[in-house]
Amino acid sequence: MVMLLASCTTGTKLPVSGLIPADDITALKKKDKHNNYTLSVTAKNLASVDRIDPAKKTYVVWVVTKNEGTGNIG
Repeated sequence: MVMLLASCTTGTKLPVSGLIPADDITALKKKDKHNNYTLSVTAKNLASVDRIDPAKKTYVVWVVTKNEGTGNIG
């Protein structure tokens, strides 16, 4: 699953998918006066990672930026 937040976007909600069943994920982006961004990702009702097909050990959040490319943020 890929989620993109454009620079003018302040928030988005991801739809339920076969990859992450019964999820409720919201992402909010906030820009401060120094042009730094804070990204807040809230996940509720996630299936246990061992119930996903194929089973995994953890959930990971990735971001894609124009200047820094792709990065794992947790």
